[in-house]
Amino acid sequence: MDRLLLQPGGGLSTKPVQGSAEPESFTQKAVYEDPTVHCLRYSTGPLPNDVEVTGPLALHLEASIDIDDTNWMVDLVDVDPQGHRQWVSAGYLKAKYRGNR
Repeated sequence: MDRLLLQPGGGLSTKPVQGSAEPESFTQKAVYEDPTVHCLRYSTGPLPNDVEVTGPLALHLEASIDIDDTNWMVDLVDVDPQGHRQWVSAGYLKAKYRGNR
């Protein structure tokens, strides 16, 4: 399978984004203000063939933050036609703000 590219509205596709789409964004309030964990989700529709995930995975992400630091967490999950979820892999990265204020 080719690389999957993040698409506006939560999709994944082997085709690049068409046009000039606005970046996806969200705000996560501090846990003491709102315990709800917000996230961005991206998924494909049903795949026409089985896929074997072998070897290292990579997510290339351009992001910005306006706080001292944050954590990026990525899960790769297989969801079958009945909605059952099977965890495949996960990655985590702690990011530090380095701009001028």
